[in-house]
Amino acid sequence: MVKHSMIVVLVAIALVATACAPFVSTSGEGSIQIFFGTPTGARALSDPPFSELPVFSAITIKVSGPGMDPVEFTVDATQTSFTAMVPGGSDRTVELYAPVDWNATAALLPDYEYLMPKLVKAYGATTTIDVVPGQRVTAVLRLEVAETKILLPDPSTGSLFFEDSISDSSISGGGALIITSDARLKFDRLGRLFADIGLASPILNQSADGTSTNLVPLIGISGDLFDIDRSQNRIFRVHYDSINYITVISIINLNMESISDIWLAPPVDYSIDSYGGIAIGNDDILFVSAWGPAEEQGILKLDTSNNSLVSMGFKSMESLGLGYYDSGNFNSLTITDMTIIDGKLYVALDEHNVFGNYNHRGKIVEIDLSTFSKSREIGWSADVILADPASQFYGPKRFVAIKPRRLTFVDEGNSDSPGANVDRVVEVDLDSWSITGILNLEGIVSFYNSYYY
Repeated sequence: MVKHSMIVVLVAIALVATACAPFVSTSGEGSIQIFFGTPTGARALSDPPFSELPVFSAITIKVSGPGMDPVEFTVDATQTSFTAMVPGGSDRTVELYAPVDWNATAALLPDYEYLMPKLVKAYGATTTIDVVPGQRVTAVLRLEVAETKILLPDPSTGSLFFEDSISDSSISGGGALIITSDARLKFDRLGRLFADIGLASPILNQSADGTSTNLVPLIGISGDLFDIDRSQNRIFRVHYDSINYITVISIINLNMESISDIWLAPPVDYSIDSYGGIAIGNDDILFVSAWGPAEEQGILKLDTSNNSLVSMGFKSMESLGLGYYDSGNFNSLTITDMTIIDGKLYVALDEHNVFGNYNHRGKIVEIDLSTFSKSREIGWSADVILADPASQFYGPKRFVAIKPRRLTFVDEGNSDSPGANVDRVVEVDLDSWSITGILNLEGIVSFYNSYYY
């Protein structure tokens, strides 16, 4: 059995509902207080195996809310606590962002360097509190991975490369993970990399730096589709049950010594697509590509809070705009991946027709989870040949990084020319809803499929 050691990154910042002793305030302001840890300096940790947090290069704290202008503070990482005056009011959102210095962390904790998830660039946390004028409230934030390096899977060599940012052309890594054309790559709350490498008895790669270390065999589970619930550090995996001829959801709990899983059948009249997309939020609500009672393809919304799959609604591909109209007929695109960011579901879609028109195009669709309806889309080309590759997508394939208010994904296809295979990474800013970076990697990394004619 493989032992699963966890770098559990917690800041001792739990929300305290009661206010401390009041202080004089004449401006309608209250005080927010955050404790980073013991005097060792922003690195205290209450969970094994570490007694200290990673070394942060700095800590940024942002406070925003109704009726106030956002305020931002930069805190020296050696401080053990932080206090600031902010306008009083309800629903004050406190956001923390802390870039990691892994070299300094390794120097501090050399015996644990092999476990350090060095693909993580920063940890962060968010909570909402009420600030009463003249009083102090203490907020506790539970850190999780907030930003990672960009993963560059190369099934042609079975390798995984990575880069620091969309503007960084230097490629590193190359660890042989037996990456396949169906492989999924996900980070857990701590920033450890889990990669389904597509073997007969699949293996999840619990990797600190993209190398083939700490492999977790999942005997008896098949299928390539999974996502990680970072709020509870659980894997939700689509598994095809050949005995009952249905696809089920497997919930795998990750802990210190072992893994355990629960198999759950989908609600009656629904069948789960084992090759589409799956995404779990921080509220136990799961979204997965599926077929409904009328044999319509779409996305199924499931409540998993009681270790069961309870339907909360189903929307067809057409109703969510996950396709396009041609001569009055709706054509569904292929769902290739899904992810949830700040209450929105993002669906990657593509269409690769290598016969006849050789069209390669796709888009990203944003779905508002509060209404379970389409908000907007980006990257689509009405023509089968992209007129403007700087604003249109050849075929989004996988989301390959975590970054605040950004989508980073593999985009691949063919630019309608013999031998013109396209392998690139695209970054979309969620606030401006625009493409903010494109990194072309043709001839350097060969992504999931090749489109040579």
